[in-house]
Amino acid sequence: MVGCSFGEFMKHTMYAAILLMGVALVLTGCSTASTQQGARAKPEMIIHPGEAARPEVMTHHGTTNKPPRTSEETASTTSTTNKPAIPIRTMTVALPQGGKTELVYIPALDGWAGKYEVTNQEYRKFDPRHNSGFYKSYNLNCPRQPVCEVSFSNALAFCEWMNKACAATIPTGSCFRLPDKKEWMTLAQSGDNRSYPWGNEWPPTQGNFGDMTLKDAFPSWQVIDGYRDGFVVSCPVELSGTNSLGLYGVGGNVWEWTSERNGSARVIRGSCWNITIRDLLRCLYSCSCEPSDTSNDVGFRVMLMPDPTLSTNKLPVSVKAPTTKRY
Repeated sequence: MVGCSFGEFMKHTMYAAILLMGVALVLTGCSTASTQQGARAKPEMIIHPGEAARPEVMTHHGTTNKPPRTSEETASTTSTTNKPAIPIRTMTVALPQGGKTELVYIPALDGWAGKYEVTNQEYRKFDPRHNSGFYKSYNLNCPRQPVCEVSFSNALAFCEWMNKACAATIPTGSCFRLPDKKEWMTLAQSGDNRSYPWGNEWPPTQGNFGDMTLKDAFPSWQVIDGYRDGFVVSCPVELSGTNSLGLYGVGGNVWEWTSERNGSARVIRGSCWNITIRDLLRCLYSCSCEPSDTSNDVGFRVMLMPDPTLSTNKLPVSVKAPTTKRY
């Protein structure tokens, strides 16, 4: 600079350098944001039977053991025991009289599983007179609670009814049925051979089991110390805990009938709202019941599989309405 001292020259030079550095930082930030925005994945297409394809994406987010207020809060809470969020394919099948069944595609099985355990609301489309009743003074019969007091034979009859009622909307050559052992284990272990439906750690991180809330209602009961799911008995299926496959309540809430046999008995899996013993909560644990048994903690989940010849759940014509309880 002409006519300025060396000190003034250095002062002006520093100001210019600072200004140039600020401009460079702004340009770098804009470039990074643009690159990240362009790298976002496109949403997956979820196609519902009878509807046009629409661009949506459903991603899994696990839940914690804190009792959620709403299903939206449940979906937005991240669990450390499940896999990162992945796209999940879903399908909704309409039931008669305005009902619906929601299904999730399971790639390892090349078939669909009920997103939730069958609810009282769904089951009453099949049997309007059904009543899941109470445990003590606690209601088990609300529309979005899982149906209970249903036998294996009842569950088969529901699947057969679904096959007829939904024949026009389900994929050709597929049928509703109960899961077999391998299928149920695939649903429970989420593809990683975990020990429990929520992971490998103890106590549970999610799911409706025999918790401190149960002890609040029944002080003499032994429960899972330090775990609180917020429900005394079965809870709405949307609040029963979810896994990385996008399925709810695979462990806890109610036991689930399967097509697995043990002699003349049938096998239930998954434990329920009153189970507190650690080994009984493992994915591998099962219990055998007579096909006519019913209980206030046993329900079921449906599968929609592509090959009807795989179904072993054929309802005998001679089956009568159940009259006995498991306990």
